[in-house]
Amino acid sequence: MAEAFPSQSVEFLDGVLASVRNTLAALDRHDSALAELPAPSPDRERTWAAALGRLEGNLDGWQAILGDMAEKVRAAQDDLAALDADLKRSLDAFAAARKHLQGNS
Repeated sequence: MAEAFPSQSVEFLDGVLASVRNTLAALDRHDSALAELPAPSPDRERTWAAALGRLEGNLDGWQAILGDMAEKVRAAQDDLAALDADLKRSLDAFAAARKHLQGNS
């Protein structure tokens, strides 16, 4: 007697077929939408090229500014490290003087 229900393999393949059909239909809709777009005009391309040129110039400017800031941060870190070393020496000298004074009391 034949099975009344399709096998799992048939169900799986039916699902794959439906998925492929849906994907192809979506691709057709996407292609149709792209075909309806107007062709880019030469003026539009020049405008984009000019905008990209300005953007590149701005990025170069920002890179220079960030480079200068990075150098200032490095210099400030060096100054801070020197101040930290001076503070440590002062605290060590203070601790030694305190110990000496407490020992003489």
